[in-house]
Amino acid sequence: ITPYLDLAEAFGCDLLRVAIKSADDIVWAQQACDEAGERGLRLAHQSHTQSLFETMNETLEVLRAIGRPGFGLIYEPANLELCGQDYGATTIRQFAPWMFNVYLQNQKLTADGADSLETWCRGRVPFDQIPVWESSGVNFPAIFAALDEIGYDGFVTIHQASAGLSGAEEAARRSAAYLRSIA
Repeated sequence: ITPYLDLAEAFGCDLLRVAIKSADDIVWAQQACDEAGERGLRLAHQSHTQSLFETMNETLEVLRAIGRPGFGLIYEPANLELCGQDYGATTIRQFAPWMFNVYLQNQKLTADGADSLETWCRGRVPFDQIPVWESSGVNFPAIFAALDEIGYDGFVTIHQASAGLSGAEEAARRSAAYLRSIA
């Protein structure tokens, strides 16, 4: 982790995203977190398919097993939805002590989706990527209500894979305007 911590310091960032795919990685995450903590840096894993952060219960188990204040979660509701997990207020309350970042993308689960991702818990799940502002996907108003309830005041990252629908700049403007209207 040392070269990545050096890079983070050079760029002046305090949060690095890591990936953990097996229980054997937990000890490495603890050691990396200890080294990061010596520099005032934090590590976080995203709610993501094909990782130890695929389901709510598994995520909580791993966060508790790592047991470091500088190790947290990048909450990502779309990946939780792909895994058949509740991503709403109950989950957000459970994740609150570890929530370092919120990462948003939108999708609509469909049997014949243009895209699909493989999950460990459900196999291949088809979906269509849709803009953040489209209401037929992830329930962002409910998410922001729950984030407000827990007092989350950190960063929100937008993954706009469908930016090509109207160009990247227009997608960024529309995403920001939509999120400001509900957050």
